[in-house]
Amino acid sequence: MASLTDSRTQSTSSAPLPATDELLLSLIEQMKQSDSKISAFIDNQQRINDDITRSDLRISAFIESQQRTNDVINSKLDQINSLSETVASNTQRISSLELENAALKRELQDLKATHLGRQDCNDNEIIVSGLPEPLSVAPSVAALNMLAVLDASSISPHVLNVRAVRKSPPGSSSSQTNAATGNSLIITVTSSTVRDLIISKKRTKGTIRQGEICGNDSKSFVYINEMLSKDSYELLQQTKRVAKERSYRYVWVKRGRIHVRHSDGKPVIRIDSHADLDKLV
Repeated sequence: MASLTDSRTQSTSSAPLPATDELLLSLIEQMKQSDSKISAFIDNQQRINDDITRSDLRISAFIESQQRTNDVINSKLDQINSLSETVASNTQRISSLELENAALKRELQDLKATHLGRQDCNDNEIIVSGLPEPLSVAPSVAALNMLAVLDASSISPHVLNVRAVRKSPPGSSSSQTNAATGNSLIITVTSSTVRDLIISKKRTKGTIRQGEICGNDSKSFVYINEMLSKDSYELLQQTKRVAKERSYRYVWVKRGRIHVRHSDGKPVIRIDSHADLDKLV
């Protein structure tokens, strides 16, 4: 009986188990599929990691580039701040220079006013140049003869004083008293109006000869002009030189002021200082 039982057991153990094999095969197949999926997932994850790494590199490069850009911007901002400070400083300097310029203009105007004020001291005097040395007649007689030649004898009561001024020695500084050869007369009249009338009469008359005033036979020219201060006379001489160099035809004095004109029809330029000579272009 026992042997029969053992024989049955052995027969049962050695018999094929198709259901179990199929189950195992199914499990193995599932495991393979899982392995494939895991491998695919790992590969995909690796690609993602690689993409992330590349993105990190690009982000790092962008951050570095942005940092450099920020550095440049900060540098430019510093330059702008520096320029702003420079502009502010220059603005202050310009304001200061404008104030100084305004002060200089006022000072120049004051100087011109002073200059004109000095001229006013001579606004009732004329100078007659080109007379002989020595005078052949008394100064007062020469003055009366001059008025007669100008057809202005009626002005003689307005003559306050006549004095002769000799030509300065050779080598001395120039002055209007030695503008012509020989003696000069300085005639003081009652007002600038009388002075201007005499000058006007001279312009109407034209040339005057020495013999007409001194009673001699000289044909030398006699010049009648407004009496100027030393500074004004020197400015007049300088103006004449510059005007000649720059082809200006007319230079004259009227009421103590120097006037220049390039040619007929051109505007009159007034010269009150050496700086005004720059107007002659």
